[in-house]
Amino acid sequence: MLLLHHIYDHAMRVQLCRQIARVTRGRCVMSFWPPHCWRYLRKRLLQKKLRGCPIAPRQFVGVCREAGLQVERIIPVRPWYEDENIAICRPL
Repeated sequence: MLLLHHIYDHAMRVQLCRQIARVTRGRCVMSFWPPHCWRYLRKRLLQKKLRGCPIAPRQFVGVCREAGLQVERIIPVRPWYEDENIAICRPL
């Protein structure tokens, strides 16, 4: 799911993840971008507008927990440049 970083509202993120927990039968895969990746840092330094809303890994785990999902593993993809994270989750 390449959507979560486009949702700015915490309650909406939880609601989205709650729906994923409801419809999944096993594991699900979600992705998110953390605030410390080069992509966001560069845009901040150049004072450009950010598209999307970065989510810290700890914050992502909290959203999942609130929604009834357990994060089994977070896998960084292209560390430091884009630093997209793939999370493998399952319903509680």
